[in-house]
Amino acid sequence: MTNEEEYEKMRGYQVGRSCVARRILQASLFFLVFMAWNSIQIRAQLPSGESGSSAQSGDPGDADYKLRRGNNEFAVWGAGSFDAPTLIGNTAYRPTAMLGLRYGKVVGTTDWATFTYVADVIPLQVVFDQEDGQAARRNVYGVGANYGGLKMSFLRRYRVKPFAGISGGLIVYSRPVPLEGRKLNLTYSLDAGLDIFTGKRRALTVGYKFYHVSNAFTAKTNVGTNDNMISLGFSFFR
Repeated sequence: MTNEEEYEKMRGYQVGRSCVARRILQASLFFLVFMAWNSIQIRAQLPSGESGSSAQSGDPGDADYKLRRGNNEFAVWGAGSFDAPTLIGNTAYRPTAMLGLRYGKVVGTTDWATFTYVADVIPLQVVFDQEDGQAARRNVYGVGANYGGLKMSFLRRYRVKPFAGISGGLIVYSRPVPLEGRKLNLTYSLDAGLDIFTGKRRALTVGYKFYHVSNAFTAKTNVGTNDNMISLGFSFFR
């Protein structure tokens, strides 16, 4: 098999995995949008005043922990990987860690859910033991941002709130990641976890993050990387 044939075969393989990645991303986004729309429709059908009945019921899980439309979230979080699935990526596992700063704004609510626009600045990401092309392994450093995301939180009135979210952005590394790729890459992440409120306007976050990085065929090859990550964070709301 010639080099050109090998390249075309590899490109076809990568295109197939990229299609899987896009379908997962589209399905996740569709699910969140569908749930948001369905929640708004349900709320619109409730009799006037019913949505506030729980606030008057004395339910111990009530208003102290309820976020309202227009509330702002300021958070700091960190995440580290423990595995690298290859369903939509084909790079061997390299430990990855990152630090993030988040701004969020509650853009919609129902009786049982909260919808928040989120954006993250990532001042530091480290990919450990990345090959450097010279039979050596070194750490690679990156900075980036997730500029578009949606977070859906459940059990709105309660202290412990499960959530699911999706976001996308970009990351710039000090060297190509992976070795065959580029310094500038696109990213998206799928998140799930718990916000545990320790006060009316403070919460600890424990979650899982699926983090995908690829260059979207802006380089000769598009070797995607994936990370299964555990994330921890702390948020203030106002």
